[in-house]
Amino acid sequence: MRVPALTGLRGIAALWVVVYHYQLWAPALGVSWLNDVPLMSAGWHGVDLFFVLSGFVLMLTHAQDFVSLKGEVVVAFWKSRAARVYPLSWMVLLLITVVVLADRGEAEWYQTLNAKNYTLLPFIKTALLANRWGFAGDDGDWNQPVWSLSIEIVGYALFPVVAWRLTRRSAFWRAMLFACACLALLALIQVVSGTAGINKIGFKAALARMSLGFFAGAALAHCLAVCPDWLRRICPTLATLSCLAIILIGASDTADWAMTSFFAILVFSLSAQRGSVQQLLSAPIMMFLGRISFPLYLLHVTPLLLLVYHLRGLAIPGWTASLIFLAYIIASLALAFLLHVTVEQPSHRWGRRWAALASSEPTPMDGPRSFVPAAWPKVSGRDMQSRIREHAIPGSTGAPPP
Repeated sequence: MRVPALTGLRGIAALWVVVYHYQLWAPALGVSWLNDVPLMSAGWHGVDLFFVLSGFVLMLTHAQDFVSLKGEVVVAFWKSRAARVYPLSWMVLLLITVVVLADRGEAEWYQTLNAKNYTLLPFIKTALLANRWGFAGDDGDWNQPVWSLSIEIVGYALFPVVAWRLTRRSAFWRAMLFACACLALLALIQVVSGTAGINKIGFKAALARMSLGFFAGAALAHCLAVCPDWLRRICPTLATLSCLAIILIGASDTADWAMTSFFAILVFSLSAQRGSVQQLLSAPIMMFLGRISFPLYLLHVTPLLLLVYHLRGLAIPGWTASLIFLAYIIASLALAFLLHVTVEQPSHRWGRRWAALASSEPTPMDGPRSFVPAAWPKVSGRDMQSRIREHAIPGSTGAPPP
């Protein structure tokens, strides 16, 4: 079965981040009403949702690949991951370079915000997706959203070992305990460090956000193979309650430390494919947003900077500012779709051939992989290793999946 709701959820996360960034610059563009819309100031949390989703879907896709840790499988996984993130990132960087060369005024203005913006070292780091690898001078950007992708590369590097350990230790409650421990540790770090509710993207904060959310998602996906039936029955209720909690936390700007935990509950609950939340996120418009979510996330900041540079300080009427906002959203969606068709999809196909993987099913950048668990099986007294092999996701030796 497919989980289209996960694709729709990723689309909502990407659009949430886009509108959040626009809201940050709204005063310079005359769009004051965005500041009054609940949840907009919490849109940066969409990146944490990406981290959980990425670990969850990767584990669904590779449940069988890492039953044993084989070098050729690990290399194939890394190859296909590289093919899915680098070509699109390079194309967006190329477009940004054209903008910088064509509009020196905008480039010089952006450098007044940080003198290292649009300089050589950040360009090299952006091309390598190494912006947040802990090197000295991790400031200065060409494409600011790449920070999350650069830190997720670390997650991709570690994923085979974590997936292998989860598969070896396949008891439901053990995997669930690991996921809860990751989420609790993330909340504790944010509360103790005072970063709860703050979009910290330095190396340490970014690594904590990525790794703990990413591996919590992977552990929850592993739980599907040996999940008790009673938990499946309450998943629609859990999905509704987690959505309400996310809305309340985002709108009230309190208890931000719990946001990633509710993201994890929502992602896990949607895998049951039941309830009104699943139906809403499976709508065609949500699926479209999900398919173009990766290019949309990568490209949305540079057009916004162009708007701010050319329109700042102007007395723009409210209705005109709203039309500009609408035009920005439509143009970003259109460009994301174009990049999805011309760059992202071909790079996925090339990546499958390069990694010599058999399947041609969609991946998390296109939409969640097809996987066909017969049911959410009840835990029996049989040998745990045989159960995980029996109930692991068929077809998971195919192309890996943000």
